[in-house]
Amino acid sequence: MTNHINHNNYKISYSKWNTTQKSKYTLLFVHASGFHGMIWNQIITKLSDYNCLTIDLSGHGLSDNPDHDYKWNEFAFELQTLIVDLNLNNIFGIGHSLGGYAITHATNKLSDRFAGLILFDPSVFTKNKYEQNIKRKKDFIHPISKRRNLWDSSDQMYKNFSSRLPFKLWDKKVLKDYCEFGLIKDEDENIFKLSCPPWAEARMMSGSSQYGIFEIINKFNKKVLVIRAGGKNSNDNKDLFSSSVTDPKLSEMFLYGKDLLINDVTHFIPQEKPEECAKIIYNFIR
Repeated sequence: MTNHINHNNYKISYSKWNTTQKSKYTLLFVHASGFHGMIWNQIITKLSDYNCLTIDLSGHGLSDNPDHDYKWNEFAFELQTLIVDLNLNNIFGIGHSLGGYAITHATNKLSDRFAGLILFDPSVFTKNKYEQNIKRKKDFIHPISKRRNLWDSSDQMYKNFSSRLPFKLWDKKVLKDYCEFGLIKDEDENIFKLSCPPWAEARMMSGSSQYGIFEIINKFNKKVLVIRAGGKNSNDNKDLFSSSVTDPKLSEMFLYGKDLLINDVTHFIPQEKPEECAKIIYNFIR
């Protein structure tokens, strides 16, 4: 069931799963940049004992695409609005990449509503990496802005992506969900466009900064599992996401953090290993 909330005069979409279950916890899933809530479909279907929610962050899925900077702390504020508006409690925040950063940041001033965090290769970088980002020219335009935006169908997108890295490493069902729910039909032009416009995703890729994240991490007093990618390098797969983007010492910064390294996977752990990820989630929260 898909619903919407209002945040700063734009629409944020969210979906509820397994709402008939009287589960002790609510699992709140937060996607990576360029993705959408349905990217978690193959994992959530294996967690039928728990109430689950997914969100489409602004610029993604069925949410609005406001013309703003897409700074990462704003995604956290969207999550906070969702949590307060729906009066969510006993939350296990589950995030991947940008989503891991955003749900961690969202615990600020709302930590009492959380039972814990499960972070799949979250985009919480080393302090040196953040310093490098600050030095980047302000007029830098991320190359992802030139990403192909127009498609005849989700099938065309799937066929195109299934033979390309990193997508060819993904679980086939996850890739189909990514394509099917990652497009929106333009009725006027009778063509499909990415629900996350390339211009917006480019701003997201340039919008990372600390925004006080380390102070938030240090004071979060619930249990946390950080799952990092061991890497999957080959001659044709040497890009940024072929291995972990996470500060390897992140789990040590949390009061009750635990680190789990999964070998032979790229940054896209939930997309490559949905069944294993569902088991990790289930075993950590039960």
